Amino acid sequence: MARITPDELKRRLDLDDSDLVIVDARSRLDADAVPYGIPRALWITAEEIDRRFQELPKEREIVLYCS
Repeated sequence: MARITPDELKRRLDLDDSDLVIVDARSRLDADAVPYGIPRALWITAEEIDRRFQELPKEREIVLYCS
């Protein structure tokens, strides 16, 4: 699995990289406990990814984060 550093992600967000999709895979409990997230991220919990995978564009790079 490829990885991206926080600095690289920030750089790409600052450049408004349109090839990038960010998925916030935190649970509801975690998201409620820390209600901050990455701008423009889609919130799809890890439990929902199998059911909602069709919402993710296949032609774009996807970054998942869970904490």
